[in-house]
Amino acid sequence: MTADSSKTTFTMVTVIFILLAILFSGVVALYWVTALEPRLKAEAVSQAEILARSQADFVGDSVRAEGDVETRRRRVTAALDELLLLRVLREHRVEGRLQRSSRACRLARPGPRRAARPWVPR
Repeated sequence: MTADSSKTTFTMVTVIFILLAILFSGVVALYWVTALEPRLKAEAVSQAEILARSQADFVGDSVRAEGDVETRRRRVTAALDELLLLRVLREHRVEGRLQRSSRACRLARPGPRRAARPWVPR
């Protein structure tokens, strides 16, 4: 085996691997564009519609509440705070410990553990 044939073999193997890598990338991109992305978008839209419908009555009741303007404003603000606070609780869990501030939820600071009390929305 000569140096030229060894070099030619190495070049051919390299070209074949590069072509295989390009082909694999193309197949993955085609799968993403034709199958995966449309399915994920449809699922996201469906979940958003379900969530909006489930929360519409809750927000609508607070908007239609009787009373003066300030009372209704407080009820709507409380309803929206409750919905958003529940979302924050689901998204920001650290070691399963959370503290509640007056209007929002903040993450518990590390330190000595206190006696566990169940968190109850107001």
